[in-house]
Amino acid sequence: MVDDIQSASSSNGTPTFSGASDLDHDFEVLNSENFVTSKSVEGKKRELLIRIPIEKGMRAQHYKCGACGRPIGMLYGKSRLCNFDKLYYCLDCHLDEEVIIPSRVIHNWDFRKHKTCTRAKELIEAVESTPLFDLKELNPKIYDHIKEVEEVQKQRIQLQILKSYLWTCKKDICEQFNQRLWPQDHLHESVHIYSLSDLVLVHAGTLLPKIKTAVQFGIDHVRKCFLCSQRGFICEVCRSGQVLHAFDTKENFQCPKCYAVFHKKCMNAQKPCPKCQRKFQQARRNTERRVSDDPK
Repeated sequence: MVDDIQSASSSNGTPTFSGASDLDHDFEVLNSENFVTSKSVEGKKRELLIRIPIEKGMRAQHYKCGACGRPIGMLYGKSRLCNFDKLYYCLDCHLDEEVIIPSRVIHNWDFRKHKTCTRAKELIEAVESTPLFDLKELNPKIYDHIKEVEEVQKQRIQLQILKSYLWTCKKDICEQFNQRLWPQDHLHESVHIYSLSDLVLVHAGTLLPKIKTAVQFGIDHVRKCFLCSQRGFICEVCRSGQVLHAFDTKENFQCPKCYAVFHKKCMNAQKPCPKCQRKFQQARRNTERRVSDDPK
């Protein structure tokens, strides 16, 4: 899954130098020809993808290239700074190539391309379509400050709810649902996890319409399908008899603990859920019964 770091040599055949593996930010380059998963992106690679590093200076590198270990700086040779890991590299290992840096997107919503070393560019390109970044864990405040991310989150909540309906229906319905999201069909698996390419599409404004199309397909199917339409709830507060569905997030409220659905006008997060209260009281009665039946 992962290739060893290739020790670079200069174009004129100059031998490479050892010592690069001693650097704090040393990392391996993924083989882009193989399938990349979140498990294959761990340790230093993951840390560099999600954290913006601080430049420590060439002295901290012992005046050696961050990849091949060739002496750089002062009398040894020219160098270039990589904006991905903030290490210095020789001119053979840093070709002034530019790429969007994931950590700057996650924390600064910065989609500008920055100059990076060759191995950093290869790593980012290898993982750009892999869902690796949990925004709720890495930068939860992004939902408060970036409107397009907040809107996508709302739609992904609906996607996840609709999946629970469609996955119990006909197989071809699931396939049609996935086709509307492909190749981002991981979007209904979680509400907060994104790939770099997902975030680029969010910023460009093209991911939200795509998700809305899948959401509308799911809603239309549930309302028309006899089996799916029966998988609803009756509001236990007003008991109006109207069948409620959790994906109607504008009109309905779903309890995060028991998943019962109510009208928003009847229930919200500040009010006690009647189903949860009923379950709690039943559990307490069962406990009291067991205690009273205990002969000791």
